[in-house]
Amino acid sequence: MKKSLLYENKKSMKNRVLIIIKSIFLASLSYVLKAIQGSLYIMFIDRRGGEHFLKNEGNVRVFLENILKRPDDYFLSAYERTLLRQQRKRTKIFSHSFFLITNISSGENHTLSYFGTRFAFHSQGAWALNAVNDIASYFSYVIDSKKWDTSKIDINIDTPGTVQNILEKMDSGVTYFFPSHVRPKTGFENCNTALWDVLAKKQIEMDVTETRSVLRNTGCFMPGNIRLNYPVVLVHGIVAYDGASVVKFWGRIPEVLRNRGIEVFFGNTDAWGDYESNASILKNTIEHILRKTKKEKVNIIAHSKGGIDSRYLVWKYDFGDKIASVITICTPHKGAEIADLIYSRKNIQEKLKNRGLLVFGKLLGETNPNFYNVNYQLTTANMEEFNKKVIADDRVFYQSLYTTMDSALDDLMFFYSYLYIKKHKGKSDGIVSEYSASWGNNILKIHGGISHTEIIDIQKKKISGINIPDIYVAIVRELERNGF
Repeated sequence: MKKSLLYENKKSMKNRVLIIIKSIFLASLSYVLKAIQGSLYIMFIDRRGGEHFLKNEGNVRVFLENILKRPDDYFLSAYERTLLRQQRKRTKIFSHSFFLITNISSGENHTLSYFGTRFAFHSQGAWALNAVNDIASYFSYVIDSKKWDTSKIDINIDTPGTVQNILEKMDSGVTYFFPSHVRPKTGFENCNTALWDVLAKKQIEMDVTETRSVLRNTGCFMPGNIRLNYPVVLVHGIVAYDGASVVKFWGRIPEVLRNRGIEVFFGNTDAWGDYESNASILKNTIEHILRKTKKEKVNIIAHSKGGIDSRYLVWKYDFGDKIASVITICTPHKGAEIADLIYSRKNIQEKLKNRGLLVFGKLLGETNPNFYNVNYQLTTANMEEFNKKVIADDRVFYQSLYTTMDSALDDLMFFYSYLYIKKHKGKSDGIVSEYSASWGNNILKIHGGISHTEIIDIQKKKISGINIPDIYVAIVRELERNGF
């Protein structure tokens, strides 16, 4: 009996020792893993490590207090960058925002940003001056280098108000929830939480005078109605359809524009119609819209071949007094090289023809025998004759916007077509080359590696961190500024 109890006691003691050893091991392992995680995060943030930010925050405080003594001598601007040098936009996991503090009299610049110092659910961190990667990314932006993906956030900043807010955050010992620290704050694109949290919000005013900067997705878009004098008509390209469909070919764009107080209509053109028949349909649609709204003109925003249909409408029916503007997006004004592949080579085999048609058809996910005849009009030879005849109307404001993919992997739908066009004509959105989309005297590139279908928000999600409907908001803001 005694031996049995002694055995049980030894066994129990052994189990307790094992439990203690396991606990010590797990605690040590957890500590090591946290240290590794922290080191990796610090490595991503700054080459020198992160703990020195905490040690030097006192120096940052002195610097900021001096700014408050002479606020008129300093100017704050804001920038956003990726965390990693040469990090592709498509693989951007984290974004990091920083201030640039400029001494107006001396021209001296300093960077200021909030850095997390532990890879945890709550980011222990500090405000830091002149972090290595902040400085490197800013100079990359200045000299237009490709080493960093850096962009300016176009907002006017109340310098003393923002500096005072930073000092108050230091005093309160605030920490930021880690995912929110590195990701955009809901409703304010491209501003990470720490930067946005200290801006004097009431005194921030959107600078929308330059559409170019907004289209580069460098602004923090804020709510507010847009007052256009004329309604907007969205005109789709081939394969697309304005009626009820599983696929919404304009994604969230119509809803976003309507939420800004804009009257939005559709062109109701045929998916497979040539530009003569579609122009006729568009004529009837616009005349109906003018009667319904009692407006004198409309603004047309057209995607792909819709831009050709719209140009032909203005020319054929002398609609210059009814059309205020024609904004074309990724329109093959000079023809489509893929169409040349299909139609210009006499010895091309039927299998290759069908494969070429499939590239176009994937806009909807289907093919149609009539599509072959419709797209004869998009050959470069035919469009050359078209452009000689169908010229711009001086009464209409024209603008050509376009995108280009950064690589064939950006949108696998256009993998082969992108490579083909790149070989024969250069950069493209997977369907329309940069050369062909550039028409007229008012040409603007939308950056971000966006493909031909992504630009109409067909996926209803951000592309390269860009909220596609915001691009259309920027377009109509420019129309508003021009009095349209």
